[in-house]
Amino acid sequence: GAGALSPQDIHCEFGDDWFDLKIWNVRWSNDPETVYHHRVKKTRLMRDIVPSESHFKATGNHVYVYLKKLKDPRHGYCAWPELCAGKGRKPFKYQEDTPDGGLMEFFEGQYEKHEGYDGFRRDIGRAMEKIHRGEPIR
Repeated sequence: GAGALSPQDIHCEFGDDWFDLKIWNVRWSNDPETVYHHRVKKTRLMRDIVPSESHFKATGNHVYVYLKKLKDPRHGYCAWPELCAGKGRKPFKYQEDTPDGGLMEFFEGQYEKHEGYDGFRRDIGRAMEKIHRGEPIR
């Protein structure tokens, strides 16, 4: 099992929104002549993690990956409905260092993305104007 492997055979790297687990030199009892290598790489995690506080543990036939959630300054620890965001966009991330929390940058990206959809672009444009004037969006 994975717990019997040497610590040098199990590697895991962590990033802000990804991890890469590699397991080397695995031999199965039904095929002891062959050495297997396994890899699990997950990118675009639904939320950001703290790489320095994330770790893994190998016990028995299992390898457990522990991801330390990044605490959002406004909402605490957010829920993860899925491990990865998939092909869609990641949830909006509030930025403390900008006056509008990064909302204007988000809307600009959406405005450029929906070129040709006049009604949607008009609505986004109105929301951007309200943000610029400091008015609430409703």
